[in-house]
Amino acid sequence: MIYVLLCFYEPDIFDKHIKCDIYLMYMWVARMKIIDGKGVFGSRAKKFNISLASYPVLVRKKGDYLFVDSVSLLFGAEKNKNDFIKDLKKADEVVNLEVKNDLIISQVKDPKELEPAYTTNILNLEPVLIDAKGNNFYTIGSWKREELNKFLSFLDKNYEANILKVEKKIISNFYLINLRPELTKRQKKAIELAIREGYYNYPRKTSVKKLAKMSKISFSAFHAHLRKAEQKLLPVYLEK
Repeated sequence: MIYVLLCFYEPDIFDKHIKCDIYLMYMWVARMKIIDGKGVFGSRAKKFNISLASYPVLVRKKGDYLFVDSVSLLFGAEKNKNDFIKDLKKADEVVNLEVKNDLIISQVKDPKELEPAYTTNILNLEPVLIDAKGNNFYTIGSWKREELNKFLSFLDKNYEANILKVEKKIISNFYLINLRPELTKRQKKAIELAIREGYYNYPRKTSVKKLAKMSKISFSAFHAHLRKAEQKLLPVYLEK
């Protein structure tokens, strides 16, 4: 089957999100959870009770290390996010770090033994969601089932990983993170509560109705705030 990949972006990294469209292409897709991540982000998310949506954009190998560039968005109390950033700056694994509001652009140094985790045969179809317990939630895809199996096998041997779902499906589009999120206070509270309560986990741990009740506002009002926040931050979740 013929496929075409189109990506659109603006040169100012803080101003636009990147959208990619893949036409007429089946992929093998897996949803998985790495429990209590020990990485530079997962360990600190747990320590400071915050969540992140992160997308790796570039991986380079140099000597005995891999250098991984990522774009991430932080969710949580302001003090917790500030403490997270301060601690992150002290980490030996962090080579470069730029912060603007809740947006982090980072370069992290990983040992070369983790190279199979960054294989070019695997595509991150959605941002990686790291919750406040340090758990990492991935949605990945591969053109070939055997490549996906090889990747999942590596994770199973090196991490405490749960494979939540594997299926073959048509991938019509995917989005990277919006790089200039502008949320109202209500939109920000709505999506932070949704992440904290496991709304984006697979399977979901809560519903919009329950979240609205926790927020003490009507279902329709909460739903509107959450959807607007998703449109600005993580459009991919609108398809779930």
